[in-house]
Amino acid sequence: MSIKATQIRLNEETYEKLRLISGKELRSFNAQMEYFLIKGVEQYEKENGIVNVDYLYEGAPEIDY
Repeated sequence: MSIKATQIRLNEETYEKLRLISGKELRSFNAQMEYFLIKGVEQYEKENGIVNVDYLYEGAPEIDY
């Protein structure tokens, strides 16, 4: 699976907390953000079930809002 570049807007306090945490964890800022996002998705799937991304290999998904 390829790596996707993205942008995220953070308030200054959250940014500064993430910067300090990444230093303590000896990770780059981006690596720390990726770690937190992965953990968040894992927690979401634990509570709500697996998020299926098979469409990445089969075509666009149908999204029901």
